[in-house]
Amino acid sequence: MCTKSDRSRSVTDHHRTPYLEQRAGTYYFRRRLPFDPNSKSNRFFVFSLRTDIPSEARHISARLTAMTTLS
Repeated sequence: MCTKSDRSRSVTDHHRTPYLEQRAGTYYFRRRLPFDPNSKSNRFFVFSLRTDIPSEARHISARLTAMTTLS
């Protein structure tokens, strides 16, 4: 049985990894694109990481974040 503290911990752990979200058991990388004044809505770069393993998804997401961060 999952206690409230267990659920809170898993939600907190998930939010520590930027640009990572889970949909229907599969993890996705989702990052907002730079502002475009001609666009009528927010634009995002989103694709499946093709894994349902949290540790693997965090690892892939961390690498993609490093590759997509402008310095």
